[in-house]
Amino acid sequence: MLSLMALGASICPPPAFKPPTSPLMPMQCNLTTDYWVRVDSSFTRECRRCTVVYAFTVQPYMITTHNPSIDHYISRPIHARTLFDEGVFTFIQGSFLAARNPDALAVDVGGNIGWFTMLMLAHGRRVVTFEPLPCNAVHIARGVARNGFGHRHTLYNSAVSDAAGRVRVHPTSPANPGNGAIGRLGIEVPAVTLDDVIDEDVTVLKVDVEGFELHVLAGATRLLCNRVVEFMLFEVAHLRRDGCSRARAHAFLVKLGYEAHAATDPPPYWLLDRNTHTQTNDIIYALKDPSRAPCKRVIAPDSCLCKH
Repeated sequence: MLSLMALGASICPPPAFKPPTSPLMPMQCNLTTDYWVRVDSSFTRECRRCTVVYAFTVQPYMITTHNPSIDHYISRPIHARTLFDEGVFTFIQGSFLAARNPDALAVDVGGNIGWFTMLMLAHGRRVVTFEPLPCNAVHIARGVARNGFGHRHTLYNSAVSDAAGRVRVHPTSPANPGNGAIGRLGIEVPAVTLDDVIDEDVTVLKVDVEGFELHVLAGATRLLCNRVVEFMLFEVAHLRRDGCSRARAHAFLVKLGYEAHAATDPPPYWLLDRNTHTQTNDIIYALKDPSRAPCKRVIAPDSCLCKH
């Protein structure tokens, strides 16, 4: 396993819990009603003076959401046929087109209702999704079944961390009920590590876990060292902005041979360095040499204990 301490990129302790600004509310699950949307090329992105039709590269598919009158952040834009997180949406489509290994796995850590999981599946990929909130997991499962994607999909109703065990997850906002963050309150859910679950090459690893990204990374060191993980996308807006956060994660991945790009909304992306990687909320890491894993290169990272 790779030693992050040896790379000068030690993983931070869990962020200090900050009580929400409003009382914690239970998940507003209406599991008897499905709010279905057909996702196709009629989806648009909005700009100040225009509406741009999105270049959709797969066959239409269906997704079920939370009640859009309650979920203002994800479900409502989807029902308004406006792309949610367009930069990430575009990145996933582009990375599949550019991928060296079209048969490699795609992994969605923090699946929410399955917006990006369904896109990955619609591209014909095998997908593993991790989603700790049961309400969200039900929507993912129903969407997978409705589209006939079940033979290519595995769903873990669990959190992802740096160690297996149990964690607590709470909704971050009444207006965003499907968005969960790990803290001291909320429902207790199982936690797994990526190293315990994934042991094959990965085309796209998308991680959006509301500030817990470094813990996910610490639990994936064997995967990153011994397998080809070609593209990764991290939402880093919620990471702590001190010396024990984004800079250390960035140094760790650069050591493994990744280049960092800003996932702007919309593209094009620009290359980041150690001084500019803190200036964006979403970062794409692309492996410069995806022909082989770090441990199979002529010179592997010094602290990488490779499997033989």
